[in-house]
Amino acid sequence: MMGVSAPARRTLSRATTATDPTPIEVARHSTTQKTTDRPTIRPGDRRVRSHRSARSQGEPVKTHSPQEHRGLLMKPTQAAAVPAQASAVQTDPPSSEAEDHSWERLLVIPETIPAPLRQMITLLDPDLQMVVLAALNSPNGVQLTIANAKGGVMKTTLAVYTALMLALTGEQVLLVDADDTNRTCLKWNRLAGQAWPRNVMVVGWADDALRTRIDNARANHRHIIVDVGPSDTSLIKQAWLATGHGIVPTQQYPGDVVQLPTTFELLRELTEPVKLQVLLSRAFPARKSFTNAVNHISGQGYPLLKGHVPHLEYIAEEWGALPAEFTHFAEVVAEILGVPRHEIDRRMKRAA
Repeated sequence: MMGVSAPARRTLSRATTATDPTPIEVARHSTTQKTTDRPTIRPGDRRVRSHRSARSQGEPVKTHSPQEHRGLLMKPTQAAAVPAQASAVQTDPPSSEAEDHSWERLLVIPETIPAPLRQMITLLDPDLQMVVLAALNSPNGVQLTIANAKGGVMKTTLAVYTALMLALTGEQVLLVDADDTNRTCLKWNRLAGQAWPRNVMVVGWADDALRTRIDNARANHRHIIVDVGPSDTSLIKQAWLATGHGIVPTQQYPGDVVQLPTTFELLRELTEPVKLQVLLSRAFPARKSFTNAVNHISGQGYPLLKGHVPHLEYIAEEWGALPAEFTHFAEVVAEILGVPRHEIDRRMKRAA
């Protein structure tokens, strides 16, 4: 299977041929699919893990099946102040993480979920577990646009990884490729082949009806992730209005950071509130340019996520295949979903 590593194929083979009498159904496109044809996971299977826990135990990192990944998204409970000119940005009232515990409801296992899924959640590494629980507790599911008026900022990778984590909920996920120039999400989907989770549908919508298409898709998809290219700002605005929440990835270098106003200026043309957050991607946190970027973005009043995605070679190498690791991405998505950074750090430290 082109684009899927040998370890991934072996893991998928074990997952899809499991004969456990109480399998967890993970990925499906149609509710009419026969149970015997669905990929399954045995309860107690510990393969779903982040690379951090494996490396902390001196183990080699193993590639995981996308059928073993379930995650979600929710409106963040906090956001930094937004520039005055970006009047359409929706912000939350300031609060203290130490005093506000409303986020705790995000990390409770819902009573309505079936026992096999409940057991699987308890076996997840803490970063993926936080994503899954926050998603399951999201009343409206995950609605997220990933876009920047500047290209080359890891937006497609973030969109694909988020969609694959959302697959772990067992609910229907729609990944919208709204980049008519590159169609990278669609290409990734084709390269992954049969390994791609069947409950993650990928479509190519890059026309004037984008918002209407997304609105109509909610009838069959609880979670919707939109990847928009940088060249068509009208599509960016449509996607923002459809999801109400956007992530703006950027690299830490001055040439990237100074482009942020171009993206945020688009908010002036909107009549409905949209929540935007900036994510530092492909980051080198030990470099001075990272600190300078954090200070500049925060100083300009743009809402900046506390987490970041570092520059790691394996991320680029896994393009078109199933991700072997979700740490960094899972931590960022958990923060996007409303889990405060101090709680993310506490749980990851405890698990190390």
